[in-house]
Amino acid sequence: MSTSRIHARARIARALILSVLVVAGGAIAATSAIANGSSPVTLDWTQAAVYDLGAASGYDRTWLGYVTSPNPIGPIPNGTQTPSGGAAGDTVTPTSPRGADTKYVAKFPAQSGSSTFGDPSTTEGEYQFKGTITWTAPGHNLVVTFVDPRVVFNGDGTGHLYASGTSSLGGSYDDSTGPVFDLDLDGEPADGGASASQPGYQAGWDAAKWQVNWDGSISLTGIIVRVATPNTTAIVPFGGSYGAGVGPDRLPHRFGTMALNFPAASGPQGPVGTPGPQGPAGPAGPAGPVGKAATIKTVILKRAAFKKRSRLTAKVVRGKRLIGYATVIGRKVRVVHVTKRLKGRYRLYEVGGKKRRTLVRLG
Repeated sequence: MSTSRIHARARIARALILSVLVVAGGAIAATSAIANGSSPVTLDWTQAAVYDLGAASGYDRTWLGYVTSPNPIGPIPNGTQTPSGGAAGDTVTPTSPRGADTKYVAKFPAQSGSSTFGDPSTTEGEYQFKGTITWTAPGHNLVVTFVDPRVVFNGDGTGHLYASGTSSLGGSYDDSTGPVFDLDLDGEPADGGASASQPGYQAGWDAAKWQVNWDGSISLTGIIVRVATPNTTAIVPFGGSYGAGVGPDRLPHRFGTMALNFPAASGPQGPVGTPGPQGPAGPAGPAGPVGKAATIKTVILKRAAFKKRSRLTAKVVRGKRLIGYATVIGRKVRVVHVTKRLKGRYRLYEVGGKKRRTLVRLG
């Protein structure tokens, strides 16, 4: 069967599943948002604990398996994976059950965010999660923290996972150093020409898919995790031992898979009620102080601030402080601000649209 026919059948199957889910319970809404007081959406990270030095190349060596390995061949990592700070899941140790079929799940509750539903290959949105995983391996003097992940879905079957933390292998990292992982939602066909040391690519993998769970919750499962490209952040938590793109090349996958779990109560919000009558106007308050005079500065960057070359508006932020607003057209940035002068690097946040962000030097 041709590859195009296989992909066509997969798309039809996904569409039928989604149609059944919508008709059956109305549980899948056009968008999902975090509501105060509701059970949170969670990011579920599943990994196998296996590290078999006697296995064939490309098999049975995962990140979790390495950290918690009690293997007597060579220096023993003899470490643990510990969730904390809001993350839930079992602590994994060298005495925990091991093997390619083991599944250890760490759950991170969402603090904010929203996303579209539908075909996973077109899912778009962003979620900020809370929680920490700490990997320690005394045998290798390893201590790595993975804190408060943030997931972004691009609407084209790809996504990125950002996090912050520290590593005894490479220092500290955060959002500014780029994503830790790239996310794959649209699958990978089997590649018989892949290297024998890449059994994951030889076998391929299915696209992420929606499933309804026994408790009425809905999950977007099978999100593939690979070291981010460019590999700037990944060098920090993993010490440069894993190149850009690795993860699904091995079986089981080096860094496992991820899923988004939506509780049964995360359906669409009911209609807004009729507004009540307007009350009488209160007395006018005292006049406020005279505001600062705004300054307008135009900067020509070395390269375009955003891939989108048409005119857009962006917030200008340093740290957590809003400096002003900018009109961006390609390399030209026109900033309206109330500071004495612009100096150094600032972060631009697109207003509306895809809410992209970038870091630029404005003085």
